[in-house]
Amino acid sequence: MPDAAVYIGAKRWALYDAVDAEMHLFVEAGEDRIVDRLYWIQFEAYLPSLPDAAYDFHRSDLERRALGDAEFFVRARFGVGEGDVPEPGSDNAMMRAVLADAGYALPAETINATMKHILDPEDPREELMIIYIEDLEPTGATMDEIIETRLEGPLWAGLSRGVLDRAQARISVEGVE
Repeated sequence: MPDAAVYIGAKRWALYDAVDAEMHLFVEAGEDRIVDRLYWIQFEAYLPSLPDAAYDFHRSDLERRALGDAEFFVRARFGVGEGDVPEPGSDNAMMRAVLADAGYALPAETINATMKHILDPEDPREELMIIYIEDLEPTGATMDEIIETRLEGPLWAGLSRGVLDRAQARISVEGVE
């Protein structure tokens, strides 16, 4: 993580009684404790009670990017920050609880890069997920403008490429292949 990122906590739980999930959060924020950048590291493994379950995004057409020696499947997203009400028990709800417990809040609108890595492609039951979230406001765009363009055209193309590039530049992954 960048030197400016502060570790704020962790959570481990059975996500939807299907996955053993372990989350670690780091933030960069101002004195107002509104997050400028959030680094969300999550390890997931399907529980033994679901022996046939496996991650399959590595078979998708998602963009691939290298972080260190590891290949990650990436996508950019945008959404409501602080005002969002996530599904109870979801990893989004858990992230927000850890954030709130540490006294931080998300900005009103966010943009993020979600990066997923299958730990063993021959047995895709475990993944490393890194989500980089930042405030949408410094980009000069709003959610309304993004929605109006329907994710088509230069606005979303530039925003999504930008957040993926910034995430890749700010996060270092070592020891993962």
